[in-house]
Amino acid sequence: MRSMLRGMLAALFGTLVVLGAAAPASAEAGDRITNFAIDYTIRPDGSVDVVESIAYQFASSGRHGIFRELITRQPFGDGSERDVRYGISDIDVQSNDAPDDVEKSKHSKGFRHEWIELQIGDPDETISGDRASYRISYRLTGALRTVNGVPELYWNATGLGWDAAIDRVEVRVAAPEGVVAADCYQGAAGSTQTCQAEAGREGATFTAAGLAARQGVTISATVPAGSVRNAEPDVVPAGTFAGQAHLGPATIGASVLAVLLTAAGAIGMHRANRDRRYAGVPPGVIEPSAPVVIDDIERDAIPVRFNPPDLPPAV
Repeated sequence: MRSMLRGMLAALFGTLVVLGAAAPASAEAGDRITNFAIDYTIRPDGSVDVVESIAYQFASSGRHGIFRELITRQPFGDGSERDVRYGISDIDVQSNDAPDDVEKSKHSKGFRHEWIELQIGDPDETISGDRASYRISYRLTGALRTVNGVPELYWNATGLGWDAAIDRVEVRVAAPEGVVAADCYQGAAGSTQTCQAEAGREGATFTAAGLAARQGVTISATVPAGSVRNAEPDVVPAGTFAGQAHLGPATIGASVLAVLLTAAGAIGMHRANRDRRYAGVPPGVIEPSAPVVIDDIERDAIPVRFNPPDLPPAV
């Protein structure tokens, strides 16, 4: 009975801890993105329409497609106790020379990093040759921020999750009243290496080249004050286990109550399943006139006399 009780309690506590993680998809060694063109159109309401055009060269033939990761949550600056969330919607994928089926899935790492993974291609169909082009479009919200009263799109355009090298990156930003200032950085996370950036009333352009795997391009496009609305990020407290599990006074109280009720039930079941015996007589004695009770004799108690008395086997 004790082992059954332990098993029931372990199963109950096990339901309180459910964690999931997914490793990013990997490219084959030698894969390359020969050109990565991205167009951002900042709308007056602060949302951004994004179109990515990817020219991909596979290291071998017989491949099915590519993966693309779109960040939806991350820490709001180094050492910050806050996170920023981004909205991704209206995802569409097209290709003129490769299967363009797309499977979307949500992933997380720890409690503060979340992203959407796009698995592009058909698992039952391979690409003809070793090159393919893809057009990925989506609506992005929460990407703008305001610095000293001036809205800015400060964004890691390519992401840092590519296992393939990127030969060339071209980024264009259009805004309702143009772009007044532009900056560009390329390399690994935290890199200060600059890349080419130009701003004007028609928008801004950014170019970079020679990126190794796990490197990317970050852009900054400042637009005139008052030209867009909702130029504020969606900032929330840093992700924690309690937040991820939606733990609060109500949920914790309900969980504790469930544990206590389950433990009480298990103990009651254990007691209810104990042997019965006749009260007031030694174990093993059959006395129909005695009341029947739950056996509560200590484990090591040994009676001094049994009924019937010792008799030869023949009797």
